[in-house]
Amino acid sequence: TKPEQLAELARLLAELTSDPWSRWLEARVALLRGDRVAAAQGLRELTIAPARIDYALVLADEGNSRKEGAQLGDLGDNALAIVVEALLAVEQGQASSASLRLNDLKGELPPRVAAYRALIDVHLHLGTNNPQRAAEVLAKLGRVRTPPNECAFWERVAWLHLQLGRNVDRSNDHKIA
Repeated sequence: TKPEQLAELARLLAELTSDPWSRWLEARVALLRGDRVAAAQGLRELTIAPARIDYALVLADEGNSRKEGAQLGDLGDNALAIVVEALLAVEQGQASSASLRLNDLKGELPPRVAAYRALIDVHLHLGTNNPQRAAEVLAKLGRVRTPPNECAFWERVAWLHLQLGRNVDRSNDHKIA
């Protein structure tokens, strides 16, 4: 994204300060700029599900996954919330609670949710000392038709590649899986 485009989006969003959806988008712009502090501040008070999910991911990435606001269980049957909560649990070494939470998922998962679910599978395969199966799941992620576009997702993909002992090719970031 170009800085001019981000500035224009920030200007437009500033006109809609009372709307929670515009405040969420403003926080997403802060994430794109790399301003995690502003993003966390913008997401902290929002109650809409996408903002709560983003806030939980920001807290986890900052090492504050136990902080108030990082829990997503009260979002009910929101599939992305279920998967992200399970992902954060498995990243903290709580595979059994992650597996229990995933039992709440019903039916076919939307692409973004399925991609995050695949990250959990990679973690579980690594946890059971099955790097071959973990690598296969990561390879499938690279062929997903519409992968998530947020940094939190791709940072986790890169980290899993490093756990498999692979180097990340920075010249081809969008195809590292």
